[in-house]
Amino acid sequence: KAAKKTAKTAGRRCFIHVGMLKTGSSSIQSNMAKMEKTPGWKMLKVGGRANMGPTLFAMFSSKIHHTFVKRGMTPEQVAEKGALWREKTAAAIAKSKKKTIIISGEAMAGMKEDGVAALRDFLLPLFDEVKVIGYVRPPMGYKMSTFQQNVKTSGTDNLAAITAKIKADDPAAAREYALRLRMLAERVSRSLFVLMRVYFEKPRTTIGWKGLINDPDMDDSFHI
Repeated sequence: KAAKKTAKTAGRRCFIHVGMLKTGSSSIQSNMAKMEKTPGWKMLKVGGRANMGPTLFAMFSSKIHHTFVKRGMTPEQVAEKGALWREKTAAAIAKSKKKTIIISGEAMAGMKEDGVAALRDFLLPLFDEVKVIGYVRPPMGYKMSTFQQNVKTSGTDNLAAITAKIKADDPAAAREYALRLRMLAERVSRSLFVLMRVYFEKPRTTIGWKGLINDPDMDDSFHI
């Protein structure tokens, strides 16, 4: 069995492209997916997409990806999909004549340890070498993008709540509102995540107040 495994995996490599948020992953995936005749490598597209992030979540993670939540899928349905995709992935790798397989998925940046371990255990018997490629971003920029993504996709344990829209036509009043809202946010932080949404400009408005950025003196002088 060991000899057969060695013969099947001889020289095979797998590159896992972990596209962290805002690193141009979609562009990389779409362009590489268009390349039909490639010298010695193949981009895996199980699940019908070059971005296999949601597919890999279904295959290996105990957490359900927000894509499937939005579709209204049950955990059982996701698990069934994951099992089917595992079979298809193993078959696609075994069938490929290319020695190098590329798997790309930006969602892998948010996969928990159990999912990463399951992915590792799945790939190691199929390849001689497995490498992970990621992009390094400034920590603060990455944290900001991750935070925005978590709120957008309910990836936080708290419920995201966005306050009523506010136009900053009175800076002093807006600051006072922000301070009061901060105190409220601290009191309800266990169950709610409160965001203050402020309009500093309204470029599509044809009548009335155009915004503090367009008219900072608020006298129709538009002295920017």
